[in-house]
Amino acid sequence: GPRGPTGKRMRQCTQPGESMPCLDDCGGLADFTNIYGYTDGYFYRYYTTGPYGDGLEDDVTNMFGNDAKQYYPFTPVCFKGCCPAGVPCSTSFLPACETTAVSGLQS
Repeated sequence: GPRGPTGKRMRQCTQPGESMPCLDDCGGLADFTNIYGYTDGYFYRYYTTGPYGDGLEDDVTNMFGNDAKQYYPFTPVCFKGCCPAGVPCSTSFLPACETTAVSGLQS
């Protein structure tokens, strides 16, 4: 979804006036030290950005509305991660993990 820590509407860090937490060049947020207090065990999250409504009203702004530029791109544009040795990965675009790779979730 579009909301990050404490309910903040997430935008790219490159947007004017944006402050942390904000999205990296892939459209995600890394939190390896748990500074944002997530308890689900994941270290990296992807976001879909932009305005949204409750789905019940006809006047919901779509991603092409007036404030679309500040939320572009609306979906992740690349993936972080790698395919561990010995594990079949269904995506061909993920590189093999290096020996220095860190797990993407807490054990």
